[in-house]
Amino acid sequence: MKTTVKVFLLAILVGGLFLGAQMMRGGVPKMSNIVSILWFNFESADDFTSSASKFIKVTNNVTNVFLKTYPQVPNGLGALVGQSTNSLGITASWYRKGFNWLDLIPKKEQAPFDGIVKTIDMWVWGGNFNYTLELHLKDYNDYQYVLPLGSLQYFGWQNLTTEIASSIPQLENYVPRRKGLTFVKMRFYSTPSERVDRFHVFLDYFKIVTDTYRDSYDGYELEKAITQDYDVGQKNPIYTGSNK
Repeated sequence: MKTTVKVFLLAILVGGLFLGAQMMRGGVPKMSNIVSILWFNFESADDFTSSASKFIKVTNNVTNVFLKTYPQVPNGLGALVGQSTNSLGITASWYRKGFNWLDLIPKKEQAPFDGIVKTIDMWVWGGNFNYTLELHLKDYNDYQYVLPLGSLQYFGWQNLTTEIASSIPQLENYVPRRKGLTFVKMRFYSTPSERVDRFHVFLDYFKIVTDTYRDSYDGYELEKAITQDYDVGQKNPIYTGSNK
């Protein structure tokens, strides 16, 4: 019994010394508030427009890119299925083979993502077409980044995920520190040997996993106040996140 008590007390002592050393080095674990946020649920095709590469097929002066919603969603959503009632279908065709691409672009100007984004994922239905999908984001300086979401050469629904590299800036050293990333578009790329007469894909439930925690300190309300003054008439807000 005495031996057990001694071991227990020794463990507490060692743990305390380790924590103290971490505090001396500024290594105290940071607070966080990790949340999932649904960004697009693709309920309406009217929310998006498209752009395509040179050899996109044209019929009666209309490009052969068709956006349409369907009342089918992935079973993999589970308990989240109530948050999405439609998926967005995309169909396209080209005149000739090559590195053909198709962009899906929101019509509405996008606000920056909340917080510091860790991952982005989306449910994508593949028809075994040899395409890849990538996301285009921009930072607060309007620098753009291309993040691969994955290959579409499979059958049915899959949840595709990409991580946000720490090298992509979402903070700076001055208040307000949070500088949210902004979604620009998604691009579908074909391989040069892939068929061109048709391409089909369906999308649903685009979400981000993000840290919305913001340091709370004496006077943090002024941080938000100067942000509101600074942002008047400006395109990209410089304040994101919460003090939860």
